[in-house]
Amino acid sequence: MLLPYSHTIRSHLRWLRFLGVSIDRERGEILIPSSWHLGIALYAALLNCCAHVLIIRTLGPNDFGIFAFIQWLATFAIPLIGIGASAPANQHIANAQGREAPRQVAGIFYLLWCRQCRHILLFIFVCLLLVTPVAWLFHQPSRSLLLLGSLSGLPLLFSNIAGITLRSQRRSDLLIMLQFFGAFLSFLTIIAATHISGEHIGIFLLARAIAETLTLVLAVACVLRLLPVREAVAPTSYVRSSLLRKIKNMPWPYLIDMIVWQRSELFFLALWSRSALVGFYALSAILSGWLMRLIPMLFSFLIVPLSTRLLLLHRICWTSGTPHQQFIRSSWAMATLALPLCGLLMLLAPWLIGYSLGADFLEVVTPLRILLVSAALGSIASVSTTYLVQIPHQTARLRLGFIAALVNIALAVILIPRMGLIGAALSSACAQAFSVLGSMLLCHFSLKKQTLLLPKEV
Repeated sequence: MLLPYSHTIRSHLRWLRFLGVSIDRERGEILIPSSWHLGIALYAALLNCCAHVLIIRTLGPNDFGIFAFIQWLATFAIPLIGIGASAPANQHIANAQGREAPRQVAGIFYLLWCRQCRHILLFIFVCLLLVTPVAWLFHQPSRSLLLLGSLSGLPLLFSNIAGITLRSQRRSDLLIMLQFFGAFLSFLTIIAATHISGEHIGIFLLARAIAETLTLVLAVACVLRLLPVREAVAPTSYVRSSLLRKIKNMPWPYLIDMIVWQRSELFFLALWSRSALVGFYALSAILSGWLMRLIPMLFSFLIVPLSTRLLLLHRICWTSGTPHQQFIRSSWAMATLALPLCGLLMLLAPWLIGYSLGADFLEVVTPLRILLVSAALGSIASVSTTYLVQIPHQTARLRLGFIAALVNIALAVILIPRMGLIGAALSSACAQAFSVLGSMLLCHFSLKKQTLLLPKEV
């Protein structure tokens, strides 16, 4: 998908291990990720980048705006009816599966899969019911493209179930290989689609759906190979009720995430602006989202291993002191990486976009620079988000996210009619900056309070 499923920092870092947070309890040592994970992830990102460049250069500004908006509608609506939208719910399911034996894990997998199937039937009915009003509201010329875009995202729902199960079994190697396989298939199908004459928007949507379906088949094959599915045991009533209750109790966190991090301002931009501006903003959101995922990955997979091996720093340097001191140290290290990298991309943005996409897309530069600021802050705040998962302050985090969502909606309604593309970028950047700065302050005070409560050594 062009627009990521979830822009929460937590979901971006769902398989990254931060030093001082993830520890091997059996051996009592810190888990440092392998360097080859970084190479595969970067190669997959390069393939995705090439696929997007092919799509954008083939479609042009106006058609790409329609294509991006259709995909955004699918990624915006599909998680509402299935599992995989809320990062806390996903983490709870993965933890529950990780505590069970393999036969019980297979039973939970079947339970979630069947539940997803029932919800998909409901989603198809809702799509058939709403496709005409949505096409009229957003001035989309083709209802068939809207329907195709909505249905093409269905494989992602089942992929989420397989991904959660693999995470519960600590198979990050399979997850990274599936990511690479999906990017490679997507690149191949997009190349094939460029040689087919016809409605290119629909052809690209279908090509994406084919690649995601094949990736889903491989993911399910990995799960079936990993678990004793023939001997699956249904989860107990307590485990079943706990899982379903946790899934059903996550509408507010997901709605907040949807408004703040899934580019809800695209709704107002598509309502009041032409398709080309929607495409420009979607492209700037894609690039800033990539950077927000890249910086923590470089920190976890490159900076820390180099510091421990080449600079001969002992691992204890990263984990010594209280959790509050570790948080401050890691945040400063992340800022040292994020701020120069974002500043460099701001300077090079006109040349990079003009060289790769052409002069027609230079209008992307200004909103991209605005969103890069929030991307840098989001990368720095990823450390605090990792710590906040382990701190019982969910009510405060929910209130913070609710205020950020209101800020995003209010600014979008005020700025987009007056400033268009720039207004959408400003509303998103302000809401995200408010959210990440608030999470950093919340983490700072929570960890500091924990430090004060620790018994002092005599």
